[in-house]
Amino acid sequence: METDLLVRLLCRHYDDPVAAFQRLERNLTNVELPFDDLYRQLRELEFPAQSCLPNGMPSFIYYFVPNSGWGSHNAPPKDPLDSTFVGTGDGIGMNMGCPVRLARALDALNGLKPEDQVVVKKELKAPNKHLAIVEELLWLNGWKARSDLQRGGRLVGGSNVDWFLTAHDFPLYLESKFRPSDWARLSDLGTYESVDGGLLKNAAKKFPMIPRDGALHIVGITGPASLTEEFVHEFGRELETYPQIHGIIYRAMTQMAHVISLHAGVVERLLQVIAQPLVRDFPTNYIVNWQIEQRDERVKQREALPPRPRPNTVSKVICRGVQLRFDARVVVAPEGAYHANIESRSDDGEPKFIAIPKEIWVKDDGKRLTPTSLANP
Repeated sequence: METDLLVRLLCRHYDDPVAAFQRLERNLTNVELPFDDLYRQLRELEFPAQSCLPNGMPSFIYYFVPNSGWGSHNAPPKDPLDSTFVGTGDGIGMNMGCPVRLARALDALNGLKPEDQVVVKKELKAPNKHLAIVEELLWLNGWKARSDLQRGGRLVGGSNVDWFLTAHDFPLYLESKFRPSDWARLSDLGTYESVDGGLLKNAAKKFPMIPRDGALHIVGITGPASLTEEFVHEFGRELETYPQIHGIIYRAMTQMAHVISLHAGVVERLLQVIAQPLVRDFPTNYIVNWQIEQRDERVKQREALPPRPRPNTVSKVICRGVQLRFDARVVVAPEGAYHANIESRSDDGEPKFIAIPKEIWVKDDGKRLTPTSLANP
């Protein structure tokens, strides 16, 4: 049954799913994961049909990562606005992993020298680092004419950078960052903002002020939320603070990607070396679930606060989207099409979800079906 789930998922995203399955099987023998058996961790969440979606949504097939540090089993903070609330969500990149992302990450791992695989394999086994290192490995993919791939190492005047690579004969140092906490940008109705300096501060420490070998210093960021205009300017204001970072590539887990920089030349160069992403490469039905009543209380309290002072509301940043090739049909659910309930919870904190169509969870008076519903973007 679990094998069938994996094969069915791979059929959605590979031209040759049999070869992909066999390759994943081989790759799994060379690494240790935070659990003994990937197949026993596979789950499927189905989205029932409703009038706005006569065929429902494609099911979400994922694996659960116990002891990741994230999840709705964590008690919410007493202060709703305490930043630790982000640890109470369930979803992709937090306590749920995507088998397709894992498969492509392990393919990328095989392209590294043995000495560059040691630390990566250690983090693949760690429950609290597994999902982040999968995303870090995925930054090795998606470049035109890529070569000279290796761990970036310690830069003079900086620190250990994740990757060094050459794309179209142009050298790049890339520091990758995964931001699962950005799920609050999906849930909190535009009221959630990062702490000032919190987007790039840690990455900036990795790069010296003077580039080495004429290479670009790039930060690759993956997050669940797509960019908004204000989000772009948040990055822009921080780029103005950290000139040692030449540019950012931001990838939403929905596959949308953007290049952000204060320099038009950097934007153009990066757009020339980034390969065109394909819709079919990854699922587009990832979920993040949050507790509605807790979200409503956060929004209420934030709206009662005075606006945060911003000396420079608009930055001088340049942002360009990366062309996405639609090589597969994408089913887009209307906003609020589904909620989710937790039917049960296992001893390790794993929630068992059931998706509830809007026609059921919304009564005639517009009230929610239960006070424990979780929202699904």
